[in-house]
Amino acid sequence: MIRITKFRCNAFEELSYLVWAGKACVVIDPGFDCKEEFDALGKSLKDNGIQPAAILLTHAHPDHVYGVHRLCEEFGIPVYVGCGEEVTLGALPAMCADVGHPDAEDFSERIVWIEDGDGIFVSDGSTMMLKAGEENGDGAHGESIPESGLEFKVLSTPGHTAGGVCYLCREFRKTAAKEGDMSTSAPDVSGSPENVKTENRWRVLFSGDTLFAGCIGRSDLPGGDYTALMQGIFTKLLPLDGGIDVLPGHGPSTTIADERTKNPFLQPFNEPYEDE
Repeated sequence: MIRITKFRCNAFEELSYLVWAGKACVVIDPGFDCKEEFDALGKSLKDNGIQPAAILLTHAHPDHVYGVHRLCEEFGIPVYVGCGEEVTLGALPAMCADVGHPDAEDFSERIVWIEDGDGIFVSDGSTMMLKAGEENGDGAHGESIPESGLEFKVLSTPGHTAGGVCYLCREFRKTAAKEGDMSTSAPDVSGSPENVKTENRWRVLFSGDTLFAGCIGRSDLPGGDYTALMQGIFTKLLPLDGGIDVLPGHGPSTTIADERTKNPFLQPFNEPYEDE
């Protein structure tokens, strides 16, 4: 079962997320900027007996990366960043200066670059990445995937920044639904044991500053592109299952269905939602 703890961080009230299932654990957009914020994260890790295996960044604006370097040093973990974010990282010192904040400490040596369609698998204390399309090869890659943990699918959504991404998340278990049929399945704790073998559903979208409840991200900062932002939202996010929860980088959570039908910035797409 996926568990998520939300932390409101720094002067921008950025939302950082601790995500785990069993011992598989990541931190998304760690904006932790003071002792109290790091202490809150530390308490949650200790209380649940977990530690992060990776940091996942939706983008590299200052308020989303203040805590990256410290967590990398403390846990020795990689940082997954969308290709194209070199532009944002290059502008980071100037953006920090603009908001009167010391420059975020460099974490470039920890970066693992990711692209649209890549898969990130997280197990107890480790991660592995499959490049888009590799899972459709001869099966050798699939044999090395952990038996259970968290899976994140990378959706490239530039526009707020040059290399911004969103992450679809599900818990998975490698189970054989029938002889010769191996798949990744997300268990339904409320259903029968048979559901554990057959259900396979993405449950949560971490949208960063691309899509908010009733709003969209700004595109007037370095690397921003309004046309690319809208294209990513319309082609990558809104076609997702309407029941997927959307956890953004600021503000309240929402669902894909609500943004299809209620977001005033996406009026051309607004239409009634019918659960399939």
